[in-house]
Amino acid sequence: DLAASLLPLGVALPGVPSVAFGRDEAAAVRQGQQPGENFLERLDGEPAVTGKAGRLFRILDEAGDLVAVGKLDETTGRPVLAAVIPLGDSPDQ
Repeated sequence: DLAASLLPLGVALPGVPSVAFGRDEAAAVRQGQQPGENFLERLDGEPAVTGKAGRLFRILDEAGDLVAVGKLDETTGRPVLAAVIPLGDSPDQ
């Protein structure tokens, strides 16, 4: 079965540091809210330098599912969301 062989997005980009958000924080990001900067101190490493993409980080939910990929703005150094991942269709989400 193809679905069983696919890796979850939470393990994508293994070299990019991540931060876990609680349920409410993750829901707010998925609804388009930009997180405040204070979460950067919770990253499990420095944002990864990825060439033209910039300095990236991942936001995961409590279950380890990918919520968003963000980057540090080149000019201000502030975090901005680059992509937000909607919840899947699985019944446990």
